[in-house]
Amino acid sequence: STSPRQLGRLRVRPAWAAEELVRRVDLALGEPRPAAAGPPPPADWVAGEGATRAEGEEIVVEGAPRGEAWLPGTQWTEGWILEATLVRDSGELWIVQPAGEPGREWRFGGDGTGLYLEDRIAGRPPVVLARSPRGAEAGVPHLLRMVRRGPGLAVTWDGEPLSPAPVAMPGRWRGKVGIVAYAQ
Repeated sequence: STSPRQLGRLRVRPAWAAEELVRRVDLALGEPRPAAAGPPPPADWVAGEGATRAEGEEIVVEGAPRGEAWLPGTQWTEGWILEATLVRDSGELWIVQPAGEPGREWRFGGDGTGLYLEDRIAGRPPVVLARSPRGAEAGVPHLLRMVRRGPGLAVTWDGEPLSPAPVAMPGRWRGKVGIVAYAQ
């Protein structure tokens, strides 16, 4: 119910140069990207914990125990599409969107043993909304497509849908979306 341009919090690291601080504030206050014909422009990823670096069109996320890269919340609307080629070297890889309430998020991902779409609240076991025995094999490129429309989320992994129909998500979260990697 708040303005989508409201900046609730921006963590500032003392090591940032003034240019980096201004860049992050601009991203946090920016308008969502308009839908356009043709390929989308490169995303404006913001590093979180761990080490995140761009290598051409690739984003490399590393961390012990956690590495993160985020697209600011104002880059998203309630309906969006995320398409990416993901390669997991080790550990776990997740696409995450925190909720408006602290400690809650939904996430999709996993490791080599399986994939899960979960609703998580800090201090509680996650609620599994959908699962697949297919895993994110280490070193193998995987094609991910996520489509968010209203309360539904459709996930396709390597051309196979996670579930026969979009999964009804608990709530209409509108905020940053990111990639979180956990070392193993």
